[in-house]
Amino acid sequence: MDRDAIITLLLLVACAIPVHTWFFWVRQQASQIEKQLEKEVFYCNFSKAPLLAGLCHGYNFLKGYAPIYIADTYFYFDDVSLMLIIVSSIALHIWSPLLGFKRNKHLFLPLLGVYVFMSPINIYIFPVVYLIASLLLNSFPLGLLSSIIIMFSTIWGFTLPIYLIPVNFILFIITALSLKNFIFSQLEDGRKWTIAKSFKNR
Repeated sequence: MDRDAIITLLLLVACAIPVHTWFFWVRQQASQIEKQLEKEVFYCNFSKAPLLAGLCHGYNFLKGYAPIYIADTYFYFDDVSLMLIIVSSIALHIWSPLLGFKRNKHLFLPLLGVYVFMSPINIYIFPVVYLIASLLLNSFPLGLLSSIIIMFSTIWGFTLPIYLIPVNFILFIITALSLKNFIFSQLEDGRKWTIAKSFKNR
């Protein structure tokens, strides 16, 4: 593993650890107060209908139960997080030249993959996102491998904490290797684009 892959891996770990820590803390809090709120809060367990889940979460938010949504003892923060990551990706796409990135219409896909990879709930769209991102990033074997790992880990109970740590550790490495060439090529292309523009303006 080269230096670029190690840097990318460390960045992913730095982002994922606080997210997982926060998730499990809130999940514990939710399980403690579930019985108190079970008659007041709508359950939002719509795993195959994310739009309905979003509307359900929105109702609970307006009722004053945010940021804790009760859904069969699981805490669903995916809808809000997904919305934030998409908005951030669009903003990055618009302002990418100022940040040293070459503007790329597919830039949001690896970011979305990193988000889904960090979320322990969205197990259904893991394989699809990784395969699409890997095709766009010309790293199809790694994307296919990660998708197979995800599907098998889902079958054997990926949402259980005992399975979460080793599977995520494997995916940390795979994601770092899959994204490092894309990330650093974007940085290099951005530098070249900025230098070329500066000479053109002279």
